[in-house]
Amino acid sequence: MLNYEQKGDVLTLVAPGGGVTSGEPVLIHDLLVVPLATVAATKKFSGAVVGVFEFAKATGQTFDAGDKMFWDNSAEKMTADSSKLLVGVVVEAGASGDTKISGRLDGVAR
Repeated sequence: MLNYEQKGDVLTLVAPGGGVTSGEPVLIHDLLVVPLATVAATKKFSGAVVGVFEFAKATGQTFDAGDKMFWDNSAEKMTADSSKLLVGVVVEAGASGDTKISGRLDGVAR
């Protein structure tokens, strides 16, 4: 197929101001990505937009597998607050006191 460019689960993007750190989610406009390497600002990097990752979670919230998860960019944590950016679903239940949660990014910019 002549117009095929790439699979799309990992994208090549340009690092924003401050750069990116491997494994630390970063919001690129309306798309949450997990960088595969640490890269300085304005440099190209590979970022996963689909897959299951462990994320920091807002404390005091509970999640069941299959619940929607939202990215709170100011806190840099997943939350149940639907006013934040929807980025995927929880794959493993999380208790109120947990600081981490496993979730699947769906790769959709909103």
